[in-house]
Amino acid sequence: MSDRHAFLANVRAALGHDPATSRDDPTLFAAAETAPSSSPAGTALLDKLAAAGAAIQTTVIAVADAAAAAAAIARIAVDSRPEWGDAKQIVCWDHPLISAVPLETHLPPDAVSVHRFNDAVLQPEALRQMSADAYIGITSALYCLADTATLVLSTAPGQPRATSLLPSIHIAVVRHSQIIPDLKTLYRLLDSDIRDGDDPLGNSLTMITGPSKTADIEATMVHGAHGPRALHIIVLTERDNEPLPV
Repeated sequence: MSDRHAFLANVRAALGHDPATSRDDPTLFAAAETAPSSSPAGTALLDKLAAAGAAIQTTVIAVADAAAAAAAIARIAVDSRPEWGDAKQIVCWDHPLISAVPLETHLPPDAVSVHRFNDAVLQPEALRQMSADAYIGITSALYCLADTATLVLSTAPGQPRATSLLPSIHIAVVRHSQIIPDLKTLYRLLDSDIRDGDDPLGNSLTMITGPSKTADIEATMVHGAHGPRALHIIVLTERDNEPLPV
């Protein structure tokens, strides 16, 4: 064994991994990435995501379909209050997964207003203001990293970064098939997409791990100082074998 392999084996052992298993093998996570949610590999990824989320105050909610996702979001909306004022407004990305969630039918009449960016063609300033006025922002994501509960978001028309930053509560809706093991897997997938001629990065790529937090003042942890104070990830487990939405 070379010095390099011996060093890496020691690192793997210290992290609790099999010292003989190289993470450079491009096929190592292939089964996990394509596994349906009901398979052992798929269940393990979801369990790992939930455990990682619990450690960073991120709630992971697995639901069967879009209707169940709407019910879960409605419960969060009803149980939460805006930080400023009394008006409850929700702003949603223009995204296939979000459009399929029948949120309005699960909310109390006239209690919460829902604004969807696909309802009208708006200028960037208007999109930002809608996000600033909302207490809940709903996005999807390119991927979700299971080992750290990190969301990977890319900007696109109707999918501004402000929706994940300005509202007090951020809710991300993803398919189970968008959960991947770790950051190294993400880089490999992005590299593969770019080599194939696709560009998933857009104008920016944002990685979000947990709600906004800081301990700058007297080492006291405060959530929501520079962004959302709460983060929820809703995982749709149905139709995992279909292509990812664009």
